[in-house]
Amino acid sequence: MATSVKGFHSRLLERVLDILWSQWSALGTYTNVPPYRTAVIDPEALICATMWFGRYSPRLFDEAMDWLSVNDALVSLDRLKSIAGLFSSDTRVTLGAVLDYLWKAEGKAKFRGKSSRWEKERPERKEPLFRSWPAKGEPTRGKGDEVFMWWGLARGSFKLRGMSSAPDLGSAANLRFVLRDLFGLGVRAEVATYLILIGRGNSSQVARAVTQNQRAAYAVLDDFARGGFAHKREAGREIVFSIDADRWNRFLELREETRFIQWAIIFSALQEILIDRLENEKAYSSPYLASSRFREISPRVVKGLAEGGVMSPAPDPRKHPGEDYGDSFISYVDGAINELFDQR
Repeated sequence: MATSVKGFHSRLLERVLDILWSQWSALGTYTNVPPYRTAVIDPEALICATMWFGRYSPRLFDEAMDWLSVNDALVSLDRLKSIAGLFSSDTRVTLGAVLDYLWKAEGKAKFRGKSSRWEKERPERKEPLFRSWPAKGEPTRGKGDEVFMWWGLARGSFKLRGMSSAPDLGSAANLRFVLRDLFGLGVRAEVATYLILIGRGNSSQVARAVTQNQRAAYAVLDDFARGGFAHKREAGREIVFSIDADRWNRFLELREETRFIQWAIIFSALQEILIDRLENEKAYSSPYLASSRFREISPRVVKGLAEGGVMSPAPDPRKHPGEDYGDSFISYVDGAINELFDQR
């Protein structure tokens, strides 16, 4: 397993970056990377993930900032703030710096004062914004950007190019944006996304899946039922809502099949694997220690990937004693990435 462990984390990072590039391509960033098509993209989850993973890819990071500057009207700030809570503290700090930069340097009033809740999470000592795996950071040349410096993140001066475009609404992966055009940036578009792709659910399931308040989700579901856009029935102690998917598909003219993935949970679970490697370097110094470490973090990682929508079977720790569990865990994560990045 020694060889597998040695390359596993860096390979995982590169493959997550590939997914992020592909999703940003589908949203309209200036790149020749083939656009993502496997599942519906969650823009707020994508933004949060890029605030951490993108620190290992400066060009991706800046292209994401460029897209945000051009397409700020397409992003739900309430949802962005909620989803940020699922990620690490340094993710939120980086997001705070980006939102402040877009307000102060790019004049995007939408982001004014939206980062204040994360100010207390700023690092005590400045650190480089961009990193190289597994090093902590890359040196900054020249005068640093003042906004990022205030957030404790050192990066050189830069300027966004403004070359991003809007998402292609003909792509099934961008279904959320189609529904936001219809219903706005609020709860309705998120609930509709879930129902169209999953077909049915109670208010608790729907709210959790789209990172929204349950009471608000129920109100939208009830409105859909009263308007004839959903069916409502009692199932034991719960109320289940369902829709006629074919009717919605004809209305929206969906030409491609796609999946619903809870990207916030997926990305945060993958982030946990890499953070654990950075914070517990000695624990990965031998196959036996690495296997023990994988066994320690696997319950949370497997739960996150499964709840997020990964269908690849997880390894049973009882059937993989000692060092054997390391290989099975690595194979499971590799399989999950393959499933998430099944480019048709």
